[in-house]
Amino acid sequence: MNKPCKFAQVPECEVLKRLWKKGLMPCEKHCSGKPRFPSYVYVAENKWEGCLIAHSVLTLLEYIKMRRRLPKRILSKFNKGEDIILQAFHDFAKLSKQYRCGRLSQHNVASAIIVSNIIKSITNNRRNAYICGLACFFHHEPRHWRVMDVDFLALDIFNTIRNTEVAFEEDDIKFYLDCMAEWFHALGFQNLAQEVKNLPLSVFKLNYNLRLHIKKMRNNLGKQLSDFKYAMVLYRYLFFADNRAASAREGSEKYLIGKLRASTSGVVSYAKVLDTVRRERAANEVIYLSLLD
Repeated sequence: MNKPCKFAQVPECEVLKRLWKKGLMPCEKHCSGKPRFPSYVYVAENKWEGCLIAHSVLTLLEYIKMRRRLPKRILSKFNKGEDIILQAFHDFAKLSKQYRCGRLSQHNVASAIIVSNIIKSITNNRRNAYICGLACFFHHEPRHWRVMDVDFLALDIFNTIRNTEVAFEEDDIKFYLDCMAEWFHALGFQNLAQEVKNLPLSVFKLNYNLRLHIKKMRNNLGKQLSDFKYAMVLYRYLFFADNRAASAREGSEKYLIGKLRASTSGVVSYAKVLDTVRRERAANEVIYLSLLD
């Protein structure tokens, strides 16, 4: 029997455990006592941090809270759970040995291709696959803009994509899929749980030319402006969910939803909430304010 994670030493797991409140978490049965994949790597210090499984699930849970805000036309368009796959696999490239060795700074690029491949495999809907793939690519958009600031030959954001090898170990893929399938089942996405467990390994094989693949997504959506709008909406929600989940890396006290509740205790008006957030000097007020319903 595997030992459960030492939650106090893995803040994301601790926060996820507190949110779950239903006893053993679905991923615990697969846990060896410490995270198998990092949610973040400090390259300069050669140090891993966090748990990618916990971060991905926290991102999904944050998105589910916000999902009811989405217009019905969007929910009906992605009625096979494509938006759920996007959230759960948005950082999948962090499983790669290149990321863990500090050689993959643009993990959003490879993750975008994986998200697109998974959706194509499960739904056979290429347009939705490309929409979700672009949403995943854009969730670290600022990094690409920073490249454009110094590279004047990069005429658009897609030219900042670096072609590189990204490879995954078969055992790592299966471990991640098993964990996500367990969580999907526990959260009520039973059909997705089964589909994810049966994904072929070919879905996770990437060509060296990552830039060409992302540009193919863009070009295939080029004639439909509405598809870009869908991608931008999903990107916005992923951006909020991802950043809210990432705040758990510093533990429960820093986790944004808990921090907001503590700092706005007894506050009713939105104006007072805004004042409170400003006094807190939140690192990103926009993320902070996304918590308000």
